[in-house]
Amino acid sequence: MKLSDIPDLEHTAIKYLLEAEGVPEELSAQLGRVIAIVRSESRVGVYVDFILGSDAIPLSGEADFEIEGLSATGADGFGVEFILFVRGGFLSFLEVYTVLAELPGYASLTLTSSFEVGIRY
Repeated sequence: MKLSDIPDLEHTAIKYLLEAEGVPEELSAQLGRVIAIVRSESRVGVYVDFILGSDAIPLSGEADFEIEGLSATGADGFGVEFILFVRGGFLSFLEVYTVLAELPGYASLTLTSSFEVGIRY
């Protein structure tokens, strides 16, 4: 599966998280080096694992951290949360999850960021 095959909401969330204050620009370059993704979905969440090309350059220090603070909510105020994981200095995966009994349809959701979108170590 290619990165362009994932739902627009997930793709937009990835880009938004990468543009958050304090996020190293090198991660956006790594996104351009994604050669494939593996997307798995459960009743309450989605994982999008990134497979990077051998030419992807890691962040110095092989950092492990998460980029979070982005949600998508519906008219009822409920929805999903997005967390982008960096492992060993490389983009690793996007997690999309809900606290609801099941993942809501993306068509009814709108991205909403908290004032604290950014890195968590």
